[in-house]
Amino acid sequence: MTVTIEDRAAHAERAFRLTGWKVLAIILAFFGTIGLANGIMIHFAVSTFSGLTTASPYEAGLAYNKDIAAARAQDGLHWQVAAHVARASNGKAHVSVNIQDGAQTPVAALRVTTRFQAPSDEKRDVEAVLTQIQPGIYGGDIALTGDNWDLVILADQQGKPIYRSQNRIHIE
Repeated sequence: MTVTIEDRAAHAERAFRLTGWKVLAIILAFFGTIGLANGIMIHFAVSTFSGLTTASPYEAGLAYNKDIAAARAQDGLHWQVAAHVARASNGKAHVSVNIQDGAQTPVAALRVTTRFQAPSDEKRDVEAVLTQIQPGIYGGDIALTGDNWDLVILADQQGKPIYRSQNRIHIE
């Protein structure tokens, strides 16, 4: 049996033939893959960090002058506040806050709250109300992982906010 050049060409033409349906399938597969990848990225972008640092930024902007007045009133108290965070033997972080007024007298009868804010994910934030151990010294244990945190200390007296500070700390 001999094979001629014409037979080879006919065989090659039957083996692969690009039709309109194949072109349509290739285009749909290409753009479908891109659309699927975009859909996955959109899902993860929307379901993770929103980018907002406050629940209502517009209202917070309107209250800015009140915040400035509160900061000036806080400065007028001349309080000295020292916070210490150390890992306790039970694995939790022990927080102690020492508050003294301008005359070095311990400030008692406050409600002191600490909030550990994760800089990148507010879902990890931990808040605890500290108990008064001695006059002017407040403490408590909080379950925290070793990481960078923004330590926010809030003190109020009879429901009225008096003191607020925020500092970046690292816990081992």
